[in-house]
Amino acid sequence: KDEKFRKLQGTYPVISLSFANVKEKDYPSAVQRLFQILTDLYNKHIFLLEGDLLTEEEKQYYRSVNCRMEEVTATWALHKMSDFLSRSYGICLCTPTSWGLRPTARFCLPYLEMKT
Repeated sequence: KDEKFRKLQGTYPVISLSFANVKEKDYPSAVQRLFQILTDLYNKHIFLLEGDLLTEEEKQYYRSVNCRMEEVTATWALHKMSDFLSRSYGICLCTPTSWGLRPTARFCLPYLEMKT
């Protein structure tokens, strides 16, 4: 059984984030740290801007994910990255779990839905 899963490693895209280093003492600083984590994620997948996978509007959104983004942009960042990667790799990435910075600002943490 373990061998079966080892063969799958590296086959599917994984969005791996750690918020362990978000230890700021106030809300604005914590938000800035989260923005940096999201910006780093988008920078890792910059290849998505090449070609015709994304529409011009989606490319504009992609470029808006940066350390100075609006909070509303950040709330969609993981959901949108999940969508972009699922289209790029042709598999389904789902976002079933959410947690909030505050009740009006939620992030969705994606996980891979493996179809059998």
